[in-house]
Amino acid sequence: AGRFPETNAGAGIRFSFRGSLKECMGTYIGGMLLTMLTLGLYYPFYHEKMRGYWVRNSYFGDTPFEYSGRGKDLFGSFILAAVLAIPTLYLYFFWYMAKVERYDWSHTKFGSGTFESTVSGGALLGLTLSNLFLLVFTLGLAFPWVITRTLRFHFRCLGLAGTLDIGRIQQNTRAGVSGATGEGLASALDMGSALG
Repeated sequence: AGRFPETNAGAGIRFSFRGSLKECMGTYIGGMLLTMLTLGLYYPFYHEKMRGYWVRNSYFGDTPFEYSGRGKDLFGSFILAAVLAIPTLYLYFFWYMAKVERYDWSHTKFGSGTFESTVSGGALLGLTLSNLFLLVFTLGLAFPWVITRTLRFHFRCLGLAGTLDIGRIQQNTRAGVSGATGEGLASALDMGSALG
């Protein structure tokens, strides 16, 4: 596992997002309604559907990301988190969120590589508490730094297992698929230096 390989092969290739607003709103609204109707029990399935929508519509050049997560895999963990919420003063949710993040990344592929996350509940709790301290201590002025350190935290825990032939990836010429959304994704993933 590790970061994307240091190479200039990906220079000039950009991220893009190809999802439609109609599909997004349908998935979002339908999932929210089902979650409310089931008193929250549908939430793991809703989460995985939204995650799948964002991942499967994301491309680097002409290569799509893939996602194979299933809500039923997280249902038991979600129930456990709900049961332990009050006894643990909701602190157990940090361990649940860490598990979801590890699961989501382990079911996300790019080319022949699969992502791996090592984020833990304890580290996530520590990050959240320190971020809250910074925001309170600076009266909210530290918000940009909180966003930056949060992104750095999550991507320090992220690696890619398997081989990845960056040289085979081409910039897609399809009009309209690259733009603010794609560039924002590239910035969030901090891929610029790694790909040249």
